[in-house]
Amino acid sequence: MADDRIYPQRPFLAVSAAIIRDGKVLIVRRARKPAVALYTLPGGVVEAGETLAEAIIRDGKVLIVRRARKPAVALYTLPGGVVEAGETLAEAIVREVREETALTIEPVALAGHREVIMRDAQGRAERHFVILSFAARWLAGEPVLNDELDDARWLAPADLAALETTEGLAEIVSAAMVLAGKPD
Repeated sequence: MADDRIYPQRPFLAVSAAIIRDGKVLIVRRARKPAVALYTLPGGVVEAGETLAEAIIRDGKVLIVRRARKPAVALYTLPGGVVEAGETLAEAIVREVREETALTIEPVALAGHREVIMRDAQGRAERHFVILSFAARWLAGEPVLNDELDDARWLAPADLAALETTEGLAEIVSAAMVLAGKPD
């Protein structure tokens, strides 16, 4: 039997849960490769589009961009994109932000996630995105947009309410502001 997880076209997104009971955590021993005989948290692989977004913080403001293409055309959101096979999350977000905005950033920490499932007329999952949103600090540059974006603004978090945004953006930005403000 061929393993479609070997030499993948894109990374697989795995999920796990730290299950706590009576002050103890449940761990399981894997019986199949690649983690055979290793003790890990219980979980499995989700086959979906893994996408990253970055809340870039500078002088108390966050960079918000407007998408110029479907599926989020005309919505304000965070810059980011797809993780390529062989990239770490940090490498992917630095690359995606550089490609979309020409900015140099420093990823800080995961600020939250969103899951977007778009269904066709029959109710089947037509698109499925798991979006991991990170807080990041701006290091250098000014936004120079690629053809995926048509606007960029440095905004105070309170100013998001006046824009049409992707779902949950205000909560992600709020968490990112706290994370990016923490000293190393």
